[in-house]
Formats: sequence, structure tokens, C-alpha cells
Amino acid sequence: MTLDAGVFQTYTWSSGETTQTITINSSGGYAVSVTNEFGCEGVDLVFITSAQNPTVELGPNKNLCAGQTLTLDAGNAGAGYLWSNGETTQTIAANTAGSYTVTVTNPEGCISSDAVNSGERGYTRRRPWWRHYHL
Repeated sequence: MTLDAGVFQTYTWSSGETTQTITINSSGGYAVSVTNEFGCEGVDLVFITSAQNPTVELGPNKNLCAGQTLTLDAGNAGAGYLWSNGETTQTIAANTAGSYTVTVTNPEGCISSDAVNSGERGYTRRRPWWRHYHL
């Protein structure tokens, strides 16, 4: 991230740098003292916090049997949710085959998503083993 103090004559950052902009790689407080062309001084302070993306793991693809409902849980309680079917809750009930995607936004505004496919497990009727046919 780059911090920019604006256009002035001199710059003194709390990190010791003396340029208009500094590049930072960690959270914390950063102060800059500036002087304009008339010798007037100003000071500013900014606090940078780093937030992590939410971890979203719906798991592996799953098969559904006829009439079965699968509960998908995006985790991350207190976050915002948007599922591919329009739902906005942490969990949804998937009862049809297809692809389900969720996008999760945590309170810090960081976003992650995951998808899972559910297929319908087929059922094949077989002849009972005890039935014998004679020609």
C-alpha cells in the first residue's frame, strides 16, 4: 500500500523516509510532518489495519439421492452472504442437482467465495437374485 502526503516542500515520515509517498507492508500508525513553500508545518497521522479474507469451504462435490436435502454452510458467522440461488443466509438447503456458489463478505469488507456441485445419484432397479427364469 502506498501512503501519499500530498504536494509540499519537505516531508518527514515516522518511518524516517523523506519522500512524498511511502510504501508500507504492515499495519500500524504512520505519521508525516510536512512543510509548504511558506514554511508552514502540518502533521497528519493514519492508522492502517490489515484484515484477512474469510475462509469459505463448502467441501467436495456431493451426490444427492431423490428426495434428499443437503445443507450447505458458508461459515463465518456475522458476515454477509450471497448464494447463486439468491439466498442471503449462512446456510442453505440444496435439494436439486446443480452448482451452488456463495460469496462471503466479512465485516472488514474482505470477500471470498467457494462453489460446490451436487449431482443426482441414479437408481437402477435390478432383478432380485432369487428370481429364476426358465425357457
